[in-house]
Amino acid sequence: MFNVKDFGAEASGSGLLLSSRYGTLAAAVADYPLVTGLALTDTIDYAAIQSAINTMWATPLRGGTVFLPSGAYVVNKGIDIGSHQIGSGNTTGRIVGVGRTSFISGNLPNDFIFYQNNHINGPEEISNLAISNTSTWIGSGGIRISNSTAVLDNLRVSGMIAYLFPWNIYNASLNNCTGSCPSDTTTGYNGTLGFAGFTPNIKGWRSTSPMLAGIQVAGSNSSHIDGCGIENCVTAILLGAYTGWASHCTVVPDGANPGFSILTVGGTMGSGDATGAGENPEFNYGMTLFGRGLALPAWGSDPYDTTGGTTITLNLTGSGSQGTYQINGNYNITTPFPIWTLSSGLCAGITVSSIQSEACFHTIYLNSVSGCHISGVGCGSNPVECPTKFGPTGLTPRAVFYLKTASATTLSACSSGGVAATTLGGIYIAPTANTQSVTIENCIGRKGEDNITTGSITGAVMTTTAWASGASLGVGMTVTGTGVAANTVITGSLATEPLTETVTITIASPGVVTRTAHGLAANTPIMLYNSGNSGEHLPTGLASRTLYYVKTVVDANNFTLSATSGGTVINTSGTQSGTHYLDRLNGSTGLSGYNTTGTWRVSPGGQSVAAGTTLTVRTAPDWVMPTATESKTALKFVNCSSINPAGVTTGLNNFNMTFTSLPEEAGSKSGFSRQEGQEYNIVDGAKLGGGTAAIGDATQGGGTQHIKVWWNGTNWIRFG
Repeated sequence: MFNVKDFGAEASGSGLLLSSRYGTLAAAVADYPLVTGLALTDTIDYAAIQSAINTMWATPLRGGTVFLPSGAYVVNKGIDIGSHQIGSGNTTGRIVGVGRTSFISGNLPNDFIFYQNNHINGPEEISNLAISNTSTWIGSGGIRISNSTAVLDNLRVSGMIAYLFPWNIYNASLNNCTGSCPSDTTTGYNGTLGFAGFTPNIKGWRSTSPMLAGIQVAGSNSSHIDGCGIENCVTAILLGAYTGWASHCTVVPDGANPGFSILTVGGTMGSGDATGAGENPEFNYGMTLFGRGLALPAWGSDPYDTTGGTTITLNLTGSGSQGTYQINGNYNITTPFPIWTLSSGLCAGITVSSIQSEACFHTIYLNSVSGCHISGVGCGSNPVECPTKFGPTGLTPRAVFYLKTASATTLSACSSGGVAATTLGGIYIAPTANTQSVTIENCIGRKGEDNITTGSITGAVMTTTAWASGASLGVGMTVTGTGVAANTVITGSLATEPLTETVTITIASPGVVTRTAHGLAANTPIMLYNSGNSGEHLPTGLASRTLYYVKTVVDANNFTLSATSGGTVINTSGTQSGTHYLDRLNGSTGLSGYNTTGTWRVSPGGQSVAAGTTLTVRTAPDWVMPTATESKTALKFVNCSSINPAGVTTGLNNFNMTFTSLPEEAGSKSGFSRQEGQEYNIVDGAKLGGGTAAIGDATQGGGTQHIKVWWNGTNWIRFG
């Protein structure tokens, strides 16, 4: 065992430098001969941990255990955990602590606390540690591992990218780990990614920090994401997305082209790219860029929407990674800074199960996936984080499950019912997507329209007295019905309004309401409320939460009331008790909440609708379907909730797939390449060359057979 304390680690949290212990660099190097690039400005903890790891790799067995006892270790550089041996997989090396009290921290812009380079063997286990990179630069993080089959267990990691597995991951595992992020208001979100890269098997993952995505993967095969809790992210799980960033970048105005700038890219890192270029992200025309000082994209429905953002408009000397590029916008950023990029890449055979999510935009976003299975996902939305953590206007849930391009994929036993309102619905099939052999089974979504029987709408107030189908009302919902103006919107929940303007009322004929400097004019609509404790009430003649109008302005502090505009003055009698409040009905104050009965403020005002009117309350639709026929090829709904997509009934429904929709066939718009073993159902099958296809026959289209086919590398073969 290699105890870092035996190598001189302080673990005091002070971050003492080597210069505090050594008078010369030569003296420090003598104690740490295996640490390259050593400087007196390095922390003692960095030198000790790096030396212990390098000593472990230098043993004849090229392995062992590096142990970090309890303590607060401070590093000023990333710790290279690689063995410096070229090859695949790992060695017998282990890096372990005792739990969250073995704490390693540092402020490392564009770097990771632990890193393992591609094509280099690394440890087989990293466990029982707490790791924090406090840098808020986008390309900073906790652990970056390539070329690995490692097991990461019981880790608490914080960074703009907590974990990055950018290349060559072979059945690695994350067990019972957490990911969090520091705060960065400059980028428009508080963190980048909890986990990013090629997917290991992830079990028991937990992340609650507001970041772009809790788990984001691409280019992965046959991996499992199971038993995870992900909250407060823009998207909980982002499947089919490559990530990367460029460090050491500068941007200066393009003098020859006003309104444009020249981006110079230095070093690049990332989670791979669609061309298989390893850790380097692609920089090409049209790519979306994120970074300090750059215009960020608007939050559209699709995370890949570039509206309003900074994009590459021209490749100059760049060739996919380092070089120079022209970008839109006039910038002058001469201090090196990181730029973040996104691109897509196929995920195949990924299983996602038992997920609890409170995402602010999408729960699961699928872009370029094949053979994936999503099951047991329960969804909600966070009314605290989402409106405040992602820019000035916050985020509204768009779709719980967003399918952009999917093939042979199943959503099973999933529920979008916990999300109060979405723009696009519970399950959204993008109109420009190419969806093949997708099954949605045993799923529950939110209802699209619900009928409510109301009391009356007078002026700007609606009172619901009964409800028919259990809909929830809330601020921003639209209501329609007989006598109701088009696009009437609920703007406030009067039953939950915090009132602060107290009034007193005389028992007299007429009753006089007193409010110092009330500023009200005759015929102004108002409401009165009572504090409502047991036995407390307004005088006889007045009712709480009932619309009244100012009858006469007695003076600056007093006025009388009438039941209708210009109507008869109200007399008061009897007794009164408790505190009385004035509601001016002057528009919404950002009230929220959902209910089924009660009184609601609506806009536009000036309406007078009889009691008993049936309203249709429009909320998010249950499922949203694309309009293009080829986009919903072989889409199947099985035993989903009773409110299904337009034209789809409860039970088994198929949007059928034809032979020409198969990958790479003439007329196919799938965007997928053929892979040996792919299986599909088609409805126009026939034997290749004509006739009826039997089991084992090569097939073609143009027939009438409903059959199952698979690609054997040469032809589509019937197997069912």
